[in-house]
Amino acid sequence: DGSGAVVQQVEAQGPAAAANMSPGSVIVSINEEPVSHLPVSTVQDRLATQPVPMMLGLRLPAALKIGKRKKNPVTVCTARCRGSYRVVKEALEMLGWKEILAESRDTSVVWLEHADSTQGLAPVQTLSRIDAFLSFCRKGRLAMCLNPWVDELPDEFDFWPKNWVLPYDAADLEATMTK
Repeated sequence: DGSGAVVQQVEAQGPAAAANMSPGSVIVSINEEPVSHLPVSTVQDRLATQPVPMMLGLRLPAALKIGKRKKNPVTVCTARCRGSYRVVKEALEMLGWKEILAESRDTSVVWLEHADSTQGLAPVQTLSRIDAFLSFCRKGRLAMCLNPWVDELPDEFDFWPKNWVLPYDAADLEATMTK
């Protein structure tokens, strides 16, 4: 609809770069507050001063929207994709990439899960492993990441129960238990 603040340039260390914005993106809201009625200087000030984590409502420019790739599609081997198969399959469909169900050295990407060996990969194949992701499988580390979001956006994170990571939150836990 044209309302919002259009990003003209992105500074390397600025909040726009941190949010992976590009020139032409439209900022619709900052922390759920619409910006269409605000002057440019106010939007810039809010981007510079809003506390992190910051939630931005964005519309990508038409040239950056994801579309189907027609010639030489990216091929992804999902033979070892187990726990994340539904999400991977949906992403492949959205991107227009071709799924290969049998193991092959001729695919662009090979999807491996946590402990899968990388032996047998061709030198040009891309590995889809996110090594740090396993840390989110541990409740304490996940809590350390989500608790600041609960404090910042309690309505959005009401699914996350109150929890404490010891010894960091010992004083808060003690105060809660004495209530």
